[in-house]
Amino acid sequence: MADEQPRRRRILVVDDEASVCWAVERLLRSRGYEVAIADGAVAAMRVLRRQQVDLVLSDLRMPGGSGLDLLEEIRASRPELPVVLATAYGTVDVAAEALARGAVDVLSKPIDMDRALAVVERILGRRGIAIEAESGRAIAPLLVGGSLIMRETFRRIALAAAGDLPVLVRGPTGSGKELAAHLMHRHGRRPGGPFVVADCGAIAAAGADRGSAELQRRLEEARGGSLMLDEVATLPSLLQGALLRVLDDMRERPQPDAARIIALSNRELGSEEHFRADLLHRLAGFVLRMPALAEHAEDVPAIAGHLLARLAARTGKGISLTEQALAALRTHAWPGNVRELRQVLEEAALLAGGGIIDREHLRLPEAETPAERPAGQRDEIEALLRDHPGDAHRLWIERCELPLLAAALERTAGNQLRAAEMLGVHRTTLRRRAQELGLAVGRNEDEPAASTG
Repeated sequence: MADEQPRRRRILVVDDEASVCWAVERLLRSRGYEVAIADGAVAAMRVLRRQQVDLVLSDLRMPGGSGLDLLEEIRASRPELPVVLATAYGTVDVAAEALARGAVDVLSKPIDMDRALAVVERILGRRGIAIEAESGRAIAPLLVGGSLIMRETFRRIALAAAGDLPVLVRGPTGSGKELAAHLMHRHGRRPGGPFVVADCGAIAAAGADRGSAELQRRLEEARGGSLMLDEVATLPSLLQGALLRVLDDMRERPQPDAARIIALSNRELGSEEHFRADLLHRLAGFVLRMPALAEHAEDVPAIAGHLLARLAARTGKGISLTEQALAALRTHAWPGNVRELRQVLEEAALLAGGGIIDREHLRLPEAETPAERPAGQRDEIEALLRDHPGDAHRLWIERCELPLLAAALERTAGNQLRAAEMLGVHRTTLRRRAQELGLAVGRNEDEPAASTG
């Protein structure tokens, strides 16, 4: 008797948009999966009663029953069936609620097909990695933004909160690293425990002996909760060794009430010669990168509105922005990120006695003039404008972008995801621009593997 062929895995795609179903079905079938389609929660349950399904990929918001409603029914009837939800309304609230109710993962819409395929393959290849989170707690809107990069950031915050691994939060000054740490604690497994902040700069200034004792004291204070190591890169080598010994001891002799470590850094620790690689491996159980505000400038109006609403609540008076003021905020580069935006708005609110902030109330540096650019750059720009009229912008962008992308890919050994994180762009953008510029791209990994060393 001939051996039976193994059954192909079947995925149920649930979405009221036919175009989304078609695109996802085409992708999954090209990878050898069987696909069933349903246009809503009711139709999905009919499919589940008739067919054997290995995974459900469902939209969150649909007429006649949401993805969360479908998730509840599946949890009641088939609790072992993994469910992935996709949403265009990406906030920490949405991701945390979906994960808390039993979703295995949350995807942002429009769906990144590479990300969706990686999630599907990861789940069907390793069924035991379901993510757990608690439910029933409202989240204050500490972080705001509807851009693709912020929706992905919210998703990763929710995933990090659901586990117990040490988390390394990277990002430029003022990008919201501490807010992300607070959210991970609030939505973690021990939200009622203490949230303790250790200022690594102040600890370093105390010297080796006193600094080591201070680290130990903060760890004890944080038992049953979270310890945030602020700007961990400022720790000198001796204190790095002391922290490493503590983390090794926590791993070798785990205690149920040991503090969860969340380390913050505005530097790329892997490129810091003085920072120990073994300590970096311990801290980077999960890596979260907070984007600079310039990377999601489309969120500036929403963030400004949120900051002004909080300021109005604090001062007890209404505050508004004129179109001219908002236009200035949109075009500013924001080197100080959200922290700079908050400071600019707070100062402007004081200057605007009537509560209406106009352009004149915003203390923003003027844009760089051509005369302030380096002489070599001025000559290069002049040559482009003179010799390539009508094509100068494209050539200038390519001239600057090609070596930058090549360097990032070389530095990460061709890992697209790590290179995209280093550049601060989406992986799809990196791959598209590399192909357009004729640059070979390397492997396409969903997540960097956590070190076990």
